[in-house]
Amino acid sequence: MSINTTLSSLPINTTRNANGNGVMLSITIAAIYNGITGIIALTINAPLAYIIITRRTLWKIPHIRLCSMCFTSIILALLYCLPYPWISSSPPTSVLKIIQKPLRNFLLASFCFHLASDAVDKVVIIAFPFQYKSFVRPSIVGLNLTLVWLISLFVSFYPIISPLRRKSNVTYLTGSISEEANYHYVFYSLCIILPYSVIILCHGYLFVVALRHVRNIDYQQSKSMEELKRGRQRIIKKFRAARPLIVTSVVFLIFTVPYFVCLFIAFSLGDLPWEIRKKHLGVLMNALKASSYGLRELAFSYPAYNPFIFILFSQDLRKEIAEFLRISRKKPLLQSASTTRMTSTHLI
Repeated sequence: MSINTTLSSLPINTTRNANGNGVMLSITIAAIYNGITGIIALTINAPLAYIIITRRTLWKIPHIRLCSMCFTSIILALLYCLPYPWISSSPPTSVLKIIQKPLRNFLLASFCFHLASDAVDKVVIIAFPFQYKSFVRPSIVGLNLTLVWLISLFVSFYPIISPLRRKSNVTYLTGSISEEANYHYVFYSLCIILPYSVIILCHGYLFVVALRHVRNIDYQQSKSMEELKRGRQRIIKKFRAARPLIVTSVVFLIFTVPYFVCLFIAFSLGDLPWEIRKKHLGVLMNALKASSYGLRELAFSYPAYNPFIFILFSQDLRKEIAEFLRISRKKPLLQSASTTRMTSTHLI
C-alpha cells in the first residue's frame, strides 16, 4: 500500500475522531491565519518579483534565487492559503483536496533547497572570490533552480503519483501509522534535515574563515594601523553578504522546529502498542492539539514572510523599491496634469 497523506494531516484526523468541535475550531483558526498569510504573501512577493524581473540592475544571482522563492510564495497564497476555507469543506475526492498537503510539502521543501543553495553560494563567494564568476554562471544557477523545483515536486507529490496508492480514496491513510511515518521520515530527512545540514556546515565554515582572517590581521603587527583598519573593513564588507542567510535560517528554525517536534512526538508515540501509548496519552494529545491549533500554519507560512529579511539587508532591493514607489506616485500626478492641460486647451 502507498502513502497518500502528509504527516501534518495526522493531527487533524486524530483530533477529528476525538473531538469534532476541536476540529472545527482548528479549521477556523487555520482559515483566518491562512487568509492573512495569503494576503501578505501576495502583497509582498508579487511586487517584489515584478521589480526583480523588470529591473535589469537586479538581474544578479542572489536576486534571481529570491525571485524563484517569491514565485513559490505566490503559489502558496493562490493555491493553498486563500482558498483554504473552500478546500477544507470540499469532498475528499476533489482535486484541490487531494493536492492540498503535497502542495504545502512541496513549497516547504522548495524553500529549504533554495536556502541551502544560497548558503553554498555565500561560501563560494567568500572562499573563491576571484573564481566565483567562473564557478557560478547564470546557466548553472538556472539548472540548480530547475532541479530544486523538480526534486521538490517529485518527493512531495510521490504519495499521489505512486502506482501503489489506494484507488478508493487517495486522501486516506493507506497503511499503518508506521508505514505512513516511513514516507515522512524520508521526506523530512531529504527535504528538511539534509538542506539544513548543508546550511549549518556553511555557517560553520564562514565562522572559521572569519576567525582565521581576524587572527591573521592580529598577527601582522608590523603593518600600520591604517592598513589594519582597511583589512578589517574589507573582511566586514565581505561577510555582510552572509547576514541575510544567517538571519533567514534562524527565523526559519523558529517558525518550523516546534511543529516538527510535535509531529515527531505524534508519530513516535502513535506507533507504539496501546498499553504503552495510553501511559503517554496526555503528551500525545497535547502535541496533536498544539500542531492543529497554530504550529502547523506558522511553520508553512514562512515563505510569505521571507522577503522581508532580504529587503532589509539588500541595499539594491531597497533602492529599486523606493524608485518604483516614487514613479508610481508620480504617474497619477502626471496624468492629472495632462488631463488639465487638455481640458484648458479644449475650452480655449
